[in-house]
Amino acid sequence: MISVTEGLYVVLKHPMMFLGANVVSINKTDLAGATEFNEEKLMAIIPKLNRRSVTVATSCKKGVGVEDVATVRMLLPSTELNPSAQKLD
Repeated sequence: MISVTEGLYVVLKHPMMFLGANVVSINKTDLAGATEFNEEKLMAIIPKLNRRSVTVATSCKKGVGVEDVATVRMLLPSTELNPSAQKLD
């Protein structure tokens, strides 16, 4: 999860947060204009760190993208969301 108020470079400063992520939520997109956040640039960086992740832009204030995050999470097997939940034989 990244907030536009944190800025684009949080991904570059903390890449480990995104390496194992199945879903990356870009929050507070309604503030992107005020913070001069470059969503296109972020969308280009994330696949370089983790090409398997799905990136969804959200704005709780406007009600945009929240259902998309939930849908993506429901489509992934629980073992993909939480590798430690894998059944050991």
